[in-house]
Amino acid sequence: MYIVFLGTGGSGAPPGRAENCILVDNSEVRILLDAGPGCGQKLQEAGYSVCEIGYIYITHLHIDHWSGLLDIAVYAAAE
Repeated sequence: MYIVFLGTGGSGAPPGRAENCILVDNSEVRILLDAGPGCGQKLQEAGYSVCEIGYIYITHLHIDHWSGLLDIAVYAAAE
């Protein structure tokens, strides 16, 4: 099992540091914990496709935990 910290910054993270986004990969299923802005790009940079994500779990409704859902939809449509 791999846990990949794609973004650990809070709201308004400095350049180069993405907001909340963690990938859990156990080879059978990939789970995204939170989807902060830019998470689609960070997934791609880490070598993952958004189409490989089986589940998305949003821990709570602060904007820096869910506003990357649109990124994920755009990346999935592009693939």
